[in-house]
Amino acid sequence: MILLSAAALGWLWMQGSKPVVASGPQARAVDLVIPYGLSAQSVARLVESRGFDLSAHVFILHARWEGVHRNLRAGVYRVEPGLPLRRLLHRLAGPDASQTELRVLE
Repeated sequence: MILLSAAALGWLWMQGSKPVVASGPQARAVDLVIPYGLSAQSVARLVESRGFDLSAHVFILHARWEGVHRNLRAGVYRVEPGLPLRRLLHRLAGPDASQTELRVLE
C-alpha cells in the first residue's frame, strides 16, 4: 500500500511539473480566456479543448491537490511554452501580471 501511494504521488508530481504547452522551435504563447462564473471542472474542459497538453482529469486532480480548485479566477491569461501545470494553476488562482483588468467609474 505504501509503494502504491508513493507511486501515485510521484505520478502526480510528474504531471504537475510537465509543461502544458510544448516548447520547441514552433512553440508560441497562447492566450487563455476564462469567462466569469466557470467551475473548476468547466475550466479544465476549456483548457483541454484549447489544445493544451493535459487532460481535464489531470487538471482537476492537481487543482484539488494544490487547493486552488475553488479559487480559479476569470480573466485573460498568457500561457508561455514550457509553463508547468503547477505554475499555471497558481496563475489562474491569484493575481497575475498578464491578467487584464478594466474598471469603469461613474
